Formats: sequence, C-alpha cells, structure tokens
Amino acid sequence: MFSIRKANTTDIELLTNLAREIWTEYYTEIISMEQIEYMLNMMYSHKTIENEILAGVYWNILEENNKPVGFVVFTNESNKTLKLNKLYVQVTHHGKGFGQKAINYVVNFAEQNEFTSVYLVVNKKNLRAIKTYERYGFVCTEQVIKDIGKGYVMDDFVYTYAIVSEHIKNNTVQTNLTFKRKNMAEIKTKQNNTDVHEFIKTFADTEQKQKDSFELLKLMQDFTGYEPKMWGTSIIGFGQYHYKSDRSTQEGDWPLVGFSPRKAAISLYVYTGSKEHEHLLNDLGKFKMGKACIYVKKLSDINQESLKKLMKATINFLQSKYETP
Repeated sequence: MFSIRKANTTDIELLTNLAREIWTEYYTEIISMEQIEYMLNMMYSHKTIENEILAGVYWNILEENNKPVGFVVFTNESNKTLKLNKLYVQVTHHGKGFGQKAINYVVNFAEQNEFTSVYLVVNKKNLRAIKTYERYGFVCTEQVIKDIGKGYVMDDFVYTYAIVSEHIKNNTVQTNLTFKRKNMAEIKTKQNNTDVHEFIKTFADTEQKQKDSFELLKLMQDFTGYEPKMWGTSIIGFGQYHYKSDRSTQEGDWPLVGFSPRKAAISLYVYTGSKEHEHLLNDLGKFKMGKACIYVKKLSDINQESLKKLMKATINFLQSKYETP
C-alpha cells in the first residue's frame, strides 16, 4: 500500500540517504558525478534539511507498505503560488505510479488551500520527468540557467500547472496561464530541418560515438523505412505519431523510434515500457534501463537483431494506439 507522511527532524538521516541513493543512480546519465556530489552537499546536508523543516517547508516521505521509497518537497511562494521543490522515487520503484500519486498529493494541497498554480523546475535533459509532468498537465512556461557556484549551472525548464478551482478569484492569473498553455507548447521538442549528419558530427563527442551513431542511423532508416529527422536539439527520430494526454488537453507529435548520442551514453527511444514487451529485452545485451529509454555505451554492446524486434513491437504498438501520418 502506498502512503505519504509528513517528515520531521528525526527523519533527516533517512532523507539524506534516500537523496544520495536516488541521485547517484539516476542522475549520472544527466550530470557529472562531481556535480552530483556538489549538489547533494548543497541541498541535502543535515543542516539544510533541518533548517527547511523548521522553517515550514513541506518535506514528505513516500512509503510502500510503510517502507520509504522516495520523498516530495513543496513550499509556499508569493502570490498564491506553490512550488514543487523536489520529487524523487527510488529507481527500483519507477513505473508504479508513485510519482503521479505524489503530484496528486501536492496539487490537492494547492487546491484545498486556494493556490492559483503549482510550478517546478526540471533539468532540460531529464526527459522521463518532463514526460511525467506534461502527461499530468504541466506546461513549460520558462527556461532558466542558474549559476550554483564552483563552475556548475542548473540548466532547467520551468513547468507550471494552473489550478482550476471555484476558490480562484484572481482571473488574471488563470487567463495568463491559459494563454501560456496555448503558446508555450511551441518550445517543446518538435521535428525540425536541422541536418542530421551535421548534428552527429558536432554533437557526438567521441570518434566511436560518431561511428555508432551513423551505423544506428542507417540501421533504423533501413528497418523502419522512415527518413531520419531531428526532434528538438538532440534527438534523431524516425516516423511520428500524435499523442493525446489522458489527464489534460496536452497533445503533440513524437517520433515512433529514435536515438540521441548523449555524452554519458547513447539513448535509444525504442521501448514502450510495456510489460508485454519486457521479454524482448532479455537478449538485447549490455544496457541500462530508464522507464522507457535504453542507455548503451556503444553499439557493439547490444544485439542488433534484438533491437530490430524491439523497434518492430514498439512501432506496431504506437501505430495501433495513436494517429500516425
């Protein structure tokens, strides 16, 4: 059974341990280990958490059967705005809907206390979290780069959720956020005409990654029959489908399959995360698994025939569920 309880100062050691476990397992694909250590020391020290709890910041522990699996933190901002500061779930518990339930908890709190909106900041490379927030109904309203010292920066999107409630009296706030819902969608990841080959030459940071990227490019194009297209600034996609959120008016286009030659590893967007497709991962080879993204260090680590089977299952699933051109 899933539950959420308010944390107190006796939980600080538990929270620092949870933060270290989750960050070191999850964020190594996004930022360096040195920056992870720096940010853990800055945001999750015993003194920092203690000061925040005593100051009234809402630290809450996520539990399954009374065992801690993550935490969610939020705080009051000015002008009836609530900030969702932190939301983390142990990697071993991803896919269980705990993150969604934690968001529900925060939004319900906001509604009951007459807030007009909830906002958060999320790393631009944290695609799994971004998809979760967008699926819920958050929309991107700003981009920010913040210097946090020691040569490190936080390069983030700001996402906002407008509270629709009978308690809202400031219609201007709601109108502005509704306007942003319609217009800020333009900055989301979209197909564009950037030259794919030039992108690989400039983005892939090693000779091996360039070689693997061009081989993947040919493999995916030959297998899918679709021309490669750039999506956003760092994803090469093949084909596309039109998705609609079950929870909001959010909708848009996304590639059927694709990849990105990122610094830490090559990200493969070839897996739906569906349990009925899990068996296709058995013979894939050496990789790390996100919720719906596969990370490989080099192409020779995986079985290309298994990759094709995975792509076929994913494409068939998406084409049967969504509209495709």
